[in-house]
Amino acid sequence: MDGPHFFVLFLPYHLFILQQILPAYYPQHSQGATLPATMSSILYLIVIAALVWFWSDSVSARELAIARCQRACKEVDVQLLDQTVRLARITIARMATGRMQLRRHYRYDFSINGQDRYQGRISMLGRRVEHIHLDLPTGTVIVD
Repeated sequence: MDGPHFFVLFLPYHLFILQQILPAYYPQHSQGATLPATMSSILYLIVIAALVWFWSDSVSARELAIARCQRACKEVDVQLLDQTVRLARITIARMATGRMQLRRHYRYDFSINGQDRYQGRISMLGRRVEHIHLDLPTGTVIVD
């Protein structure tokens, strides 16, 4: 991963390293092994910024998933029900280029005639849609 994504994923590791090297720079704090107040504030801000980034990234990924589900449902001539796209699972995975990305798995509901309800799945790696499954009564349709 590049930029802030890499830092956010390995934030606990960075915090551990800071706790190990800070006593050398701040000997007065080496006994208690605590961070100076300004450093604690900076770390809290980093954690809050990481949470805001994650929330923003999740919202935009969900919007992209909704748009792709709508297009896939239109291709198969079914109706996506009231934007039921919901996050089912999130993991960390490696892209073909070797970069780390978040893999999000969403579930959604669709209807063939407006009175029935079937489930579908969409899997995204970063901003790229890996696959879309529509579980129809006649069998599963996979849209690439």
